[in-house]
Amino acid sequence: MSTLKVDSLVEKTSGNGVHIAGHVMGVWQDKTDTPMFFDHGGLTYSDFGLSILVTPVAATSKFLMRCHIYTPLGANDHNPNGGAAFSYQVGGTRYYPHNASTHTNTWNYNSHSMLEEDDGLSGANISNIDYVSKVVSGEVLFSPNTTSQIDFNLGYHGADKFRVNQGGSGLSGASYNRGWTTLTVMEIAQ
Repeated sequence: MSTLKVDSLVEKTSGNGVHIAGHVMGVWQDKTDTPMFFDHGGLTYSDFGLSILVTPVAATSKFLMRCHIYTPLGANDHNPNGGAAFSYQVGGTRYYPHNASTHTNTWNYNSHSMLEEDDGLSGANISNIDYVSKVVSGEVLFSPNTTSQIDFNLGYHGADKFRVNQGGSGLSGASYNRGWTTLTVMEIAQ
């Protein structure tokens, strides 16, 4: 067995980069603590305002999208009928990255969400439910198979009401629940 010792790796042709399979080519993050309330009244998608623009180093790159979303455990007006959803746009077309090998507009759930949630706990059942929140985490690994610029997003895809970065019923003052929602994207060489 041979050992290769180097002090640095430099690309041979400018702009081509150095590709070592399995290595991270870049990491980006966007976050928000802005309280948000969505009331869709029908199945649709709304962004949380998080956007990460990346031009892939290679068409064979894989991307790992990770998120943490601060949302109420329940409230009288928190009934998602859907949930948090990863999405990305290439050339103005939105995709949901649930198929690991190709662009797709479909997934197992009607709402394209990574976590399908129906009714949250309601204040009628539990006292002070408006003061209780949770953090939902998720990730997806996929290959978009493009070298065009990608706009990675995180949002709510559902049919009813959904709150982010605040307690139930809109409680978000200094003495109430507040939190951060984050989107992290990692490009991995193949």
